[in-house]
Amino acid sequence: MTRLGCMLVAFLMLRTAVKGDDEPPVEPRVFFSGIKFTMICPWKDLTWYKGNNKESENDENTLTKQYNMENKGVYCCTNDSHIYQFYVRGKVCENCYEMNGIIVFLIVAGDIALTTVVILLAFFSAKRQDSTTSTSTKGSSRAAGRSGPPVPSPDYEPLRPQTRNPDTYSTVHRTG
Repeated sequence: MTRLGCMLVAFLMLRTAVKGDDEPPVEPRVFFSGIKFTMICPWKDLTWYKGNNKESENDENTLTKQYNMENKGVYCCTNDSHIYQFYVRGKVCENCYEMNGIIVFLIVAGDIALTTVVILLAFFSAKRQDSTTSTSTKGSSRAAGRSGPPVPSPDYEPLRPQTRNPDTYSTVHRTG
């Protein structure tokens, strides 16, 4: 047997030895839905406690309660050989939904991708229109011999103080 094979066998043996029989069959957790919370205990045939007060005795491994500030605290589920504790504290509201982080990430990434596509379409569309209109306009106006008005254009008259508007924002006040 090779060195790698020996290491693999040793790893598998160690893993089965560490796993043991006390590992819970169900992952314990607390989750909130609306104004209620549910605790899932890893074992069945349980007695539920909040602090030292007995909450319920049932065959199921879940306990669902309506959440308010009095319900926060340490809960405990026990059977003959196991004890598991939960600390419950959260924020609840009637119409709230729990969002998965992956879904939020995909929504944001999709929005960014769609915005990028729209920007690129607008950019290339404007670039194409600019190249088609500017060559035909520039070529036809230069070919006809037309050009813009001379720099001191006779079309525009200089501003006279008599025709200016005397409102507050029409005058320039220089300071300093």
